[in-house]
Amino acid sequence: MKRALLSTLKYGSAAIAMATTLSASAIISGRPADKRIGKAAIYVYDEKNQASCSGVVVHPRLILTAAHCLIHTKKNLLSFSNSRSPYKSKFSLPISDLITHEGYAGDQNGLQSSTQSAGDLGLIVLSESILGKFDLVLADLPPIATDASDLEYSLRIIGFGYESRSATHETAAKRELLVSIAGTIAKPTALRLESLEEKKSACFGDSGSGVFADDDHEARLVGIVCSIKPGGKLAEEFAAKSAAARAKNEEKRQKQIAKNLKKGITTPVPVIPINLSEGLLSRVCGDKDTVTQAIPVARHLCWIQKATSISLVSGLDCSSSGVK
Repeated sequence: MKRALLSTLKYGSAAIAMATTLSASAIISGRPADKRIGKAAIYVYDEKNQASCSGVVVHPRLILTAAHCLIHTKKNLLSFSNSRSPYKSKFSLPISDLITHEGYAGDQNGLQSSTQSAGDLGLIVLSESILGKFDLVLADLPPIATDASDLEYSLRIIGFGYESRSATHETAAKRELLVSIAGTIAKPTALRLESLEEKKSACFGDSGSGVFADDDHEARLVGIVCSIKPGGKLAEEFAAKSAAARAKNEEKRQKQIAKNLKKGITTPVPVIPINLSEGLLSRVCGDKDTVTQAIPVARHLCWIQKATSISLVSGLDCSSSGVK
């Protein structure tokens, strides 16, 4: 999710909760971090909104990310990096187009329902090849027949999110998180991911991160992170406090309506936004029950090809409506 201070829980973050930087010799949760998978990830910074996301390079001129990362920004205001300290080493690249999926209906902060998040996919189309400008490799794309919801092995989310909600752009680093697929959400399908690591979860700044297959140390891309939301006991606490806040705000609104009527004012009084505490919001990062949602890439290969005229998979048949 783009990092921004919001009055309600923001969907649109997700990816890693491990402070260890990926490198050829890095050890993460007791295992070597895979160098090749890490090199497919890229940091995306929006200079206009001062917010960061992650992305995955799948073609010399194409970066996949979350749609909400591209809303209300401009091509000349995005900068990129894949270094250990990305904020300090970012620089701009010539961009020919920013494209968001027609199924996306959320806002620039990733605030969306489960159904809307299923379309939270964005494309950054570069004017020239990114190869040679960064130390990176292209992510391998999945077979279009893959039904990601049936994958049983562990997956890795890799991106440039924050360690906690209170972190700053300067502290962003390449990190990873082991997750598993807990199910699917809505139609079109969004993947529901759960962390396999104690007290580790997705956090802000991780929207657009790649979800990679953790098999044979290949950089095979399964999905793109689009959002996070509280789960388990934290979700119950969010629901209870949100309900209490709504009731309190509605009471204030009704009092204002009564005052206005006494003055002969009949203009509708808008609903007051809910303000949840920063302390409560910050707990979404690192909570074991936090749920990450991701877009399965295989289902959108034809949409990518039609939107960009870039063929990512040889022999891809987009005549059928099965792949969008």
